[in-house]
Amino acid sequence: MPNPNNLNSLHLPKKSVLLVEDSEEDYEMFIRVVKKTDLQFELNRCETGEDAIIFLKHQSIYQDKEKFQKPSLILLDLNLPGIDGKKVLEEIKLDANLQLIPVVIFSTSSNPKDIEECYQKGANGYVIKPMDISLLQEYIQILLLHWLKINIPYVYQ
Repeated sequence: MPNPNNLNSLHLPKKSVLLVEDSEEDYEMFIRVVKKTDLQFELNRCETGEDAIIFLKHQSIYQDKEKFQKPSLILLDLNLPGIDGKKVLEEIKLDANLQLIPVVIFSTSSNPKDIEECYQKGANGYVIKPMDISLLQEYIQILLLHWLKINIPYVYQ
């Protein structure tokens, strides 16, 4: 069992987050919250489902695997232009090279059918974006703290 006081012995990869979010307002809020934390990670953003899939498969402008590393966490909005978040989730979880990356749905949808479908497709979590700004900030901080600091990821290539 890993010693929580000696996590350096695990040789964990550099942490990074892929935020798949088309809303500029939500993205800017995310950035403001991140700046208030002491967490160190690289942030990449895709605004469409198509772009997220291209990013994750290292195609087109994302071919440089060192510059665009496999994320430690994907925060995925459902309501995206073009390919929606459910389809992106499905693509990720069906790809042997991507399926172990934690994917947390971060959406305004509280529809029970959306929640159930996302878990059936392999989502690792589902968070409903609150309308209250201070609560939204708190949720983002908790999400990042859990997935980037507390959770021990499966180390992948």
